[in-house]
Amino acid sequence: MHGNPKQADDNRITIVLDAEQLAAVRGWANANNMTSVSIAASELVRRGLLTEISEAFLRASRADILEAAD
Repeated sequence: MHGNPKQADDNRITIVLDAEQLAAVRGWANANNMTSVSIAASELVRRGLLTEISEAFLRASRADILEAAD
């Protein structure tokens, strides 16, 4: 493995939020007893990805059902 071994377990990205988005993440973090804004942002990304995956699965399932009905 090249580089710092810690990097393999410490994946980071930088995001830019406007003041309104940051306030929303901070508010969500506080409302959900998150220990940091970073953890809250990570959880929101995770939930958003799960939602997108679920919606894609439903669209594909509906397409399969409609195709089978033809």
